[in-house]
Amino acid sequence: MQSLTVPFIFLLVLSVWRVSQAAGQRPPADQPMPRSDVNSREAHSQLLEKAKAGRIDLYFEGDSIVRRWGATDYPELLANWSKNFNGWDAADFGWGGDTTQNILWRLAHGELDDLHPMVIVLLAGTNNVGSRPPAEGADARAAEVVDGLKAIIRTMQAKVPRATIILTAVLPRNDNPAAMPIINRINEQLAGFADGKRVRFLNINDKLCDAGGKLLPGVMNRDKIHPTQKGYQLWADALKPILTDLLGPRAPEDHAPPPTGDPAARAAAHLIVFNDNGAWCWFQDPRVIHDPANDTLLIASIASFEGKAGDQRAGDVDVVSFRLKDQTKSRVVLHHALLPQDDHNTPALFIRPDGRYLAMYSRHNQDSFSYWRISTRPHDVSQWGPERSFDWTPFLNKTNHVTYHNLFYLSAQKRTYDFSRAANTDPTILTSPDYGDTWEYGGKLLTNSRVGYVNGYTKYASNGVDRIDFITTDHHPRDFNNNIYHGYVRGGKLYTGDGIVVEENVLHSQGRSQTALTKVFAAGTVLKHARLTHAWTVCLRRDTKGRLFALLTARANDEPENSNFSDHRLLYAAFDGGKWHVHEAARLGACLWPAEQDYTGLADVDPAHPEVIYVSTPIDPRDGKPLKRHEIFRGTTGNDGETWAWTALTSHSPVDNLRPIVCSWSPSRRAILWFRGTMNRSQHYDCAIVGIIEHDRQTTAPPRSSPPGKVGQSKG
Repeated sequence: MQSLTVPFIFLLVLSVWRVSQAAGQRPPADQPMPRSDVNSREAHSQLLEKAKAGRIDLYFEGDSIVRRWGATDYPELLANWSKNFNGWDAADFGWGGDTTQNILWRLAHGELDDLHPMVIVLLAGTNNVGSRPPAEGADARAAEVVDGLKAIIRTMQAKVPRATIILTAVLPRNDNPAAMPIINRINEQLAGFADGKRVRFLNINDKLCDAGGKLLPGVMNRDKIHPTQKGYQLWADALKPILTDLLGPRAPEDHAPPPTGDPAARAAAHLIVFNDNGAWCWFQDPRVIHDPANDTLLIASIASFEGKAGDQRAGDVDVVSFRLKDQTKSRVVLHHALLPQDDHNTPALFIRPDGRYLAMYSRHNQDSFSYWRISTRPHDVSQWGPERSFDWTPFLNKTNHVTYHNLFYLSAQKRTYDFSRAANTDPTILTSPDYGDTWEYGGKLLTNSRVGYVNGYTKYASNGVDRIDFITTDHHPRDFNNNIYHGYVRGGKLYTGDGIVVEENVLHSQGRSQTALTKVFAAGTVLKHARLTHAWTVCLRRDTKGRLFALLTARANDEPENSNFSDHRLLYAAFDGGKWHVHEAARLGACLWPAEQDYTGLADVDPAHPEVIYVSTPIDPRDGKPLKRHEIFRGTTGNDGETWAWTALTSHSPVDNLRPIVCSWSPSRRAILWFRGTMNRSQHYDCAIVGIIEHDRQTTAPPRSSPPGKVGQSKG
């Protein structure tokens, strides 16, 4: 019988874990559990290589609190680490966002194999504590976390029986009032577990917080979880006497492996420029598609006068073809100088069942025409048929115009849908029986009494067979304190999100009010002590299992109303089939420019891995510090959005990085694109379409061929 390979075992464990997650099961804290996001798997591979790269006498293990201290992407903290531990051959094996389950999995899959550290410093458990009061109660949660930490210690002792483990008390945190009672209970039990010999307990919390658990000034970042350099120095000052006792004085030379960092931090060095002049709005979809027939990306955008060769390209409706095999690209202009130039004119793209491409676009709030073109040959972007137009005039009043296009094909109906903002500025439907060769009016999806500029802003997602879901606002957030609603179209009927029919024949309807639909978010909701108002839709994604995930933005603490546009929040929403669950994911800072009070850098969900999002923000979500520019961050959640682990895709950028899009074409392959440059209006920008291509790598440890070295040394 052929033995199972390590890659197969990894995938088998991961698939079993995903099944348990889908069933709503959370593995106990003392059971190994892998991280499914690509960045964590790349980090695991990186740490396996690190374990072979030098001598390790002092081994640090934990979550992001441990990781940041010895990471290349935190240079100030790394300098502090080097100052305190160089000469003891110290190596940092922490990883951000890990629970005790994740650490157990990493230890079981090679990160401590064939190593012989004399001392292990362990700090973990805060991600198990969580950011919300536990349903099972503080005592039960504390007992579970202690069980997880004990399991880690047992694993370490089995692998490195001669090592002394310095078990560090879970550090105080003030992001959630319910956390400190749990942390205190955990630490009380950990103190009793240490024997003072093989396991020593170190508690520095009296140096970080007062007797009531309130953090002391300057010891923690704005997130109230991660230490500042001052906080880390307090930890180092407590560790060094113990380390001197166990390891002796520091040697003049250090032989530890080189420090590592966040794999995602390498992304900026691998940026691809897909189009050197372009930007997009976010209410046209899809703007980026993957054609599996030729393994090519198609990328839509609008060029500007301010951008490269702008005197020749202003207003051009561009589609770029990017062949992934050899990274060759070509650009086709679907409409030269669709003026006035405006990122809202970006086309939606669609691969027809016959393999030809369809692109549909309009001029932002200028006239009553939708334009479309179809490629002349399947899977070939180089030649297109003539531009055609649909005249909405019979369905519009004198003040209405057409903006936005969203294209979907339902195979069960053999019908193509386009959703635009048109009649009464409501979400309105066109349908095509012939893949977009011809179009006919399909009625209004929704309607509402007009308030201010326009009615609902709508994002869509389809299963491609028989259903199109959408989320929508009441009006423009500038004019109205929006709720967010969810419904779907199936079999010609309009349903609430939880399956109640509200319109029997949506294609011959004057529209139903969105207020009849399922509410995703209620204006005035309080999250993390902030009252959230004036919500806006960002994206709606359906994953491979049919589950729905959405991103929203909202103003925080805008009191009195329309007085504060400096604090916007990104909200992550997950639908369980009957109810939406909403959590704050990140801070998005101030509006991009004063005339658009609710424009932000935006974000997207990876539909293949909905626990992963990509965010543009001028506030570092890792520590809450302001940044000079909007940077792109990857966020990963293991608990449906309650807490997030963050990694930077860009840093120290000379210009802003805005409006990321994720295009996934398999569980292991994706492109993350955004535009990069300066933007001070939707009609005025100097930007380029850029991004990265990710290919998930297998993260298994090859067997070592060399024998283990003596205690305290690893052969590399």
